[in-house]
Amino acid sequence: MIVINYNMDNQKLSVDSITLPANLGVLILNIINITSRRGSFTPEEFKPVGELYEFVKSNLKLEELKK
Repeated sequence: MIVINYNMDNQKLSVDSITLPANLGVLILNIINITSRRGSFTPEEFKPVGELYEFVKSNLKLEELKK
């Protein structure tokens, strides 16, 4: 399970936390992998997409699940 805390000070959107089941986290990683292979992201989008990928991956603790 992933808990995401998100706040934007200067904008209207404010989400304190989102609980995401692990299977949806894996789905997010798979979608990013597939779409990146297909060239769906522009260079300007690489960093935020990569940050999302790394955040989800680290919070899923996939390496620990494999053991």
